[in-house]
Formats: sequence, C-alpha cells, structure tokens
Amino acid sequence: MNPAINTSLSGLQANQTRIDVAANNIANVSTPGFRASRVVENEAMGGGVTASVNTPLDPTASPAISNVDVATELVGTIVAQRGFEANVKALRVSDRMQQQAIALLS
Repeated sequence: MNPAINTSLSGLQANQTRIDVAANNIANVSTPGFRASRVVENEAMGGGVTASVNTPLDPTASPAISNVDVATELVGTIVAQRGFEANVKALRVSDRMQQQAIALLS
C-alpha cells in the first residue's frame, strides 16, 4: 500500500484513540478516585504514528475525587478533530495523485 495512505491511516487511528480516551475521562469525571488517562503518540517505523494510553500515577492525588479536567479533555477532542481533518485531506490528495499517475500510465 502507498506509504502516504499508511501514514494517514495511522494518524486517523491515533486521533480515534485520543477521542476514546477523552470520552472515557469525561464519562468518569464524577467517579471518586478516577485517574485521567493520557494518549502518547510516537513515531512509527516506516512513517506514521502509534498511540499508546497511559494513566500517570500521582501519589499526592486525593482518592476521594477525580483528577479529570473537562476543559483539558475538550481541548483534546478539538485537537483530535483537526487531526482527523488533516489526515482525511492527506488521504484525498494521495488518492488524486494515484489517479493521475494511473491516467498518465494508461
């Protein structure tokens, strides 16, 4: 498969992970002792990104309340939305380039 497509697909998957984590964090904002998870993106070999989820341990955090900041989570969803838009645009450009290359070869 085209490397540009693989890169865009990995970006889409990473942004989906970001949305899933934010949704889980927001859903548990009132859960006592809940610790917000965070998405860490790393460069993948051969291009693209991989997303992993971690929950940082905070020994000073109160077990009686959640550490979820809704504003931070909402900003994360906006970042993911922009990431989706950018990766879809890259997929469309890659598709057009492939169509033009096929047209030139035929």
